[in-house]
Amino acid sequence: MHDRVAAQPQPFVVNRDQIPSLPDRLPSEGLERAFVAHPRLAETLRSEAAGLSWLSLCSGQRMESRRQNEPGLLLVLSGEAELIGTSGKLVERGDVITLPPNQEYGLRGVGPQGFEALHVSFRVEDLRRNDKTQRQTSLKDLMAENDRRLHAWLNTG
Repeated sequence: MHDRVAAQPQPFVVNRDQIPSLPDRLPSEGLERAFVAHPRLAETLRSEAAGLSWLSLCSGQRMESRRQNEPGLLLVLSGEAELIGTSGKLVERGDVITLPPNQEYGLRGVGPQGFEALHVSFRVEDLRRNDKTQRQTSLKDLMAENDRRLHAWLNTG
């Protein structure tokens, strides 16, 4: 007799256009696509300790200033934008922007091909709760692991 082997989950591709855009944005403010709005991605991202969303701006589009309660990162995937706020700094592909909690920031797409970034937010209370049951990881180790995953992802397509 042959034992049945449970099917292993296979990689599943989600095109960014399949991720619903957030409804509270005006068309002039670009697109923000929260990964948890897509059922397959939400299933994969079961942790409540982090949130992911895709930001997309055309050249000249402006994401109005915002302030969030949790710390975060913006990983610039393509294009260029002006970081609006205290610095007015130009950011481009490959840059990582740290977003401290309660710090106001905004973006304006300035490059001819627009601007795309991955926004990662860290829910501090959930992280503290999880620290009691999981091993602690230093920020340096976390950034190195995220860098490794980003490079692997960028080299797959």
